[in-house]
Amino acid sequence: MNILDIINKFPNQESCIKFLEEIRWNNKPKCLFCFSEKVNSVLKESRYKCKKCHKSFSVTAQTIFHHTRVPLQKWFILIVLMANAKKKFIIISSFKRLKFTFSNCMKNDA
Repeated sequence: MNILDIINKFPNQESCIKFLEEIRWNNKPKCLFCFSEKVNSVLKESRYKCKKCHKSFSVTAQTIFHHTRVPLQKWFILIVLMANAKKKFIIISSFKRLKFTFSNCMKNDA
């Protein structure tokens, strides 16, 4: 897979979220706290709320994407670049080209 494939397959944040939900939960969200499958979708926030324990969660919770401020499409591009990189220099230059820094990847409350 290359960068153009990522851009075409994941044109926006919603398509990235749908992909993560498919691979993580097989499109059947499960509470990350009590593992109940009885959850409600909170569409505005791309989150779910458990009917059993009443906790809220998203598909990115407990993953490398948790608390990120960087769009998921950019993360997916970086992962492809890293997977295809043969040398460390390519990975470092990829971070710079995509303007990734630790501080811009994380929310202030993380």
